[in-house]
Amino acid sequence: MSALKQSPSTQVPTAALLAITGGTLDGVTFFAHGHVFANAMTGNLVLLGIAAVTRNWVQVIRHAVPLILFLVGIFFALRLRDLKNNNASLIALLVEIVTLGLLGALPGSFPNLIFIGAVSFVSAFQITTFHHVGTFSYSSTFITGNLRQAAGGLYDSFFSSDPATRYHSRSMAKHLSLICVCFLVGAGLGTFVAQRHPEHSIWAAEPMLLIVLAILLIHPPLVRRT
Repeated sequence: MSALKQSPSTQVPTAALLAITGGTLDGVTFFAHGHVFANAMTGNLVLLGIAAVTRNWVQVIRHAVPLILFLVGIFFALRLRDLKNNNASLIALLVEIVTLGLLGALPGSFPNLIFIGAVSFVSAFQITTFHHVGTFSYSSTFITGNLRQAAGGLYDSFFSSDPATRYHSRSMAKHLSLICVCFLVGAGLGTFVAQRHPEHSIWAAEPMLLIVLAILLIHPPLVRRT
């Protein structure tokens, strides 16, 4: 199996920009498209469980569809990685950019269920393709794992007896904390734009993705074999 790893000169900026994108998409879809998350599948699972227990079948469907399409998106992203190893990250990014561009042009009357499902599908491409920064993994579309690793890294940076481990853990805590803050900034940005321009608010994620595209074109990602 192979995994994609970006050039060291672009790892942290790319991860930060993608985290802003992830937060923006969740802010937009939750605020402007029926209180459903595009990325945060933990939240959707909780809301799905609540809806199922209360027999609110409309809400069950609204939270189940993004989950299903997120899983389908992961399948296609993995297939893309296996078929087009050297260009998988660029293709996945272009799929997301083009899809979000088209969704932002749709009228407000377009069904929320299809809209959010499409966002969840391309978000799966992002999380499956971009998941390493430095020597450790991260997520740009949900934060629980990042918080756990950041806290663990902070602990080891103080209490580990090995200087090399302390140095590595401090770096991990710093970078993952930055990614968490960027996700928070993105969530605020998505909500802010959705309040003012709900129909086209999904476009708020495009500038970050275009910058990431430019970074990848200048510094092509490296393929790491595992």
